Amino acid sequence: MYARVAAVILFPAVLAFGQLPRPTGSEPPANTSGIAPRATPGDYPVRQSAPGLTVAATVLSPAQVKKLFPMNLDSAGYVVVEIGIFPDPGNQVSVDNGQFRLQVGDDRTMRRPVEPVEIMAAKRGGGKSHQPPSLPGNIPVMTTATIGYESGGPYNRGGVYGGASTTVGTPGSQPYPAPDPRTAAPDPVDIEHDLVDKELATGMTTVPVAGYLYFAKPRQKQKNPAYDLTYRGAGESIHLALPAVSAK
Repeated sequence: MYARVAAVILFPAVLAFGQLPRPTGSEPPANTSGIAPRATPGDYPVRQSAPGLTVAATVLSPAQVKKLFPMNLDSAGYVVVEIGIFPDPGNQVSVDNGQFRLQVGDDRTMRRPVEPVEIMAAKRGGGKSHQPPSLPGNIPVMTTATIGYESGGPYNRGGVYGGASTTVGTPGSQPYPAPDPRTAAPDPVDIEHDLVDKELATGMTTVPVAGYLYFAKPRQKQKNPAYDLTYRGAGESIHLALPAVSAK
């Protein structure tokens, strides 16, 4: 976040991420989401060129998805596609998630990318707000009252004093231990931020960019389907036939 703010301050006239100076190495521009693109289009299993750019892609295996994201997108019903956009030298291209469609196996439906906010709404059950778990019922509640007499004290003031306390739980029970962070479920806000941060960046660019797009699987399960990815942008259409991926 700080890097993005700094970029706006230093370059007030720059609005499109492709216009920022490219960092050394293969890092994407500083004010974008996404991941570092691979060194060349040839480093992706499938790539296809059109006038002005090359689009490269690969489908992540279930094992890769489980390793890269705090939420298991595969078991939640999503296909994750890594995409790299490589403009030709000196050429500027527009990148938008809506330029992509995915077909899965025998299902010829042209599926659009699913936004992270939609993924999290489905995970919570139709967009319901996340509610903290309620305490179980039938927990005894005990109130203890204390009355006594105090003599002396500051300024030789004394007298009757009283107090009360409330205990939740069984007599002699210990307080509930704090949850183990190693086994606690990831926070939904953190999951959504992670999905957004790794999503393919959008905007104008003259340099390679890359990121992930998330597509919903068909309702009918298919065993090791192949995939067809279509890109339409700047009057060009690119088709990439992505092979089936191993479950490992």
